[in-house]
Amino acid sequence: MKQSNIFYLIAIGFLLFVSTKVFSQNSIKLFDEGWRFHRGDVSNAEQISFKDNSWRDIDLPHDWSI
Repeated sequence: MKQSNIFYLIAIGFLLFVSTKVFSQNSIKLFDEGWRFHRGDVSNAEQISFKDNSWRDIDLPHDWSI
């Protein structure tokens, strides 16, 4: 068997292995929960320690004008 054929067989085997690992897991991550909204600018809101308890809980998708 030629060396190039062996390379292709190894590459195909590797791709099959990786694809089964990727698609066999639950790769869907929902990110539509846990969002809050406040209309306007708030200083330091990007800080981890910022308290947003008074902001309105929303579901995504969200449109502030409704």
